Amino acid sequence: MPDVWTNINGADKFRIYRINAAGTILETYNFSFNYTALFEIDKGIAARSKLLSGAKLKKHFHIDMLWEINFEGLLDGEDSKLINKLKNAEIDGFGLLLEPHIDCLTSRKFKVQIVEEERRLGLYASWNLSAPNKDYVLLFENTETIERYNWVDPDDVVMVTHVNTESIMFVI
Repeated sequence: MPDVWTNINGADKFRIYRINAAGTILETYNFSFNYTALFEIDKGIAARSKLLSGAKLKKHFHIDMLWEINFEGLLDGEDSKLINKLKNAEIDGFGLLLEPHIDCLTSRKFKVQIVEEERRLGLYASWNLSAPNKDYVLLFENTETIERYNWVDPDDVVMVTHVNTESIMFVI
């Protein structure tokens, strides 16, 4: 087993943007890290054929993606308010842009829509009036064609920053 484990596509919390039809970001929804898990689910869409000779062929068309954000253990009030806002933004005709992990500073942002299905919103049994909600699962699917897989190692992302040389001059 390796001494150091690495991840792919990032490990930090997710962020969602409300966008207009031109793709301009209008509002940012910064979620906490209080969810149980974020699952990224991909499915290659292809046509497969089997020839009379027994050989098999496959023609790739595109990739369907789903993102499941599971608030099974804890859904606090602030995240609840953000979910309410983004669901209503979609009803009002705005688009959503999902950044699955904010530590992966690349082009891993996807135009998405909420997959409508029945959802349950639980409440921890408690005499405490500030008990959090639980058991909520939010599901998104891509809205634009994805032609290739785009897995990214966050350690390979090159970061560029501005350096103020005047400040450095006085430190030296």
